[in-house]
Amino acid sequence: MNQCPYSGWAPSTHIWCEEQICWWIREPANTFSNLTYVIIGVLILLNANKYNFPNLKLLGYFSILLGFMSGFYHASSSFLGEVLDYSSMFLISSFVLVANLSRMFQWSPKKMTIVASLIFIISVAVLVKLRTVGAVLFGLQVNAALVVELMLRKRAEKKVIYRNLFISLGLFVFGWGIWNLDTHRIVCDPTNHIINGHAIWHVATGIAIYYIYQFYTQFELKHE
Repeated sequence: MNQCPYSGWAPSTHIWCEEQICWWIREPANTFSNLTYVIIGVLILLNANKYNFPNLKLLGYFSILLGFMSGFYHASSSFLGEVLDYSSMFLISSFVLVANLSRMFQWSPKKMTIVASLIFIISVAVLVKLRTVGAVLFGLQVNAALVVELMLRKRAEKKVIYRNLFISLGLFVFGWGIWNLDTHRIVCDPTNHIINGHAIWHVATGIAIYYIYQFYTQFELKHE
């Protein structure tokens, strides 16, 4: 009997609304919507090169990596893909958290790299061990970054423009709401392989990454 691609792989811990088909791309809508991250990453790199923001290029590279890793995750619906997907998400969340901590404590590039690496390694290790905590770990890092941002706002010596951050948060909250409608099967059409709630999450959060980048362009993060 012929088996479907990836049938011998350890499966993902989560089954999304979109039904999985017996093909090399098991969830087409969830897979191809990740092109948003790739496009956003390229735009960030182009903008960072144009306006000389070398310290922010990492966000562009991380967004592109997220697009490919999340795309592989949904194409294979495997636990390996899930780990790679969340790992690339941790790169972005740890970048934002450490960027805020650096603004607060004036960390050197070396210290930023060490702290971000530790956060990333510990997060991936916990995910591999406990398997179902990826979203929780990502949420903790994002919320920690927001707490630090609030602390920075109280002690800010110069005016910070928050418009792009608010837009990013709005897109993230919108995407998170749609994500929940999809994952809890509240709004769900399993046979729709063109657009669904999780695909909208990819698009919304991809655009959110661009606005996060725009928010950080007003700061001179150390990169020498």
